[in-house]
Amino acid sequence: MTYTIKAIPTTYNHVRFRSRLEARWAAFFDLAGWQWDYEPFDLDGWAPDFMLKGKIRALVEVKPINFADTEGGAMTQAKAQAAKAFATAARVSPSFKDITEEEIISSRRLPPQYEIMVIGNGPFVNDSWNKWGIGVMAIEEGCRGEDYADLFWGDTQYLDYAARYGNYRYRVGGQYDGDHHLNQIRDDTPERLWREAGNIVQWNPDNTNYRRRKAA
Repeated sequence: MTYTIKAIPTTYNHVRFRSRLEARWAAFFDLAGWQWDYEPFDLDGWAPDFMLKGKIRALVEVKPINFADTEGGAMTQAKAQAAKAFATAARVSPSFKDITEEEIISSRRLPPQYEIMVIGNGPFVNDSWNKWGIGVMAIEEGCRGEDYADLFWGDTQYLDYAARYGNYRYRVGGQYDGDHHLNQIRDDTPERLWREAGNIVQWNPDNTNYRRRKAA
């Protein structure tokens, strides 16, 4: 399901966003303890909405998507709503399984510098996994194809995220220990922070004095 609500330009943290949804995500990133840039640069045919500046950097496309409870539904919606992001991922990410060491050394074929992620109308729970998700990955470091991005507890009570099937490394903090570092969120913290982010941008659209706060 998708919404067709008209985008409302919104100012948050000294930045004028093209839509309130984008501003709300910026506030959510701040509450989660994540660093970000808005509209960092233009690519050939696609301009990402955000760059998340974690240990593994991600280019992020925001679309008004209510992700379905099924994996196939989530991926179908993401591809339909963010076709340019997926097309960019396909263009910059050829199959890396056949890359030789010589090609890497000579820089003839390199893995992409950024991951690409599509996010929608807020964090969501996938009933088949009982996990909080943040979106889907059109391109993932070290892996081919598409994947799903799940939220976890990171260091010092901040949120973090990792791939569901591919690289389990925390994207923001960089922690990795097989899957032993994955600390599943077992309460409604993502939903609570999303509500708080909504209140910030809805009732204080010119909230220029807002400062990043630690997630409780």
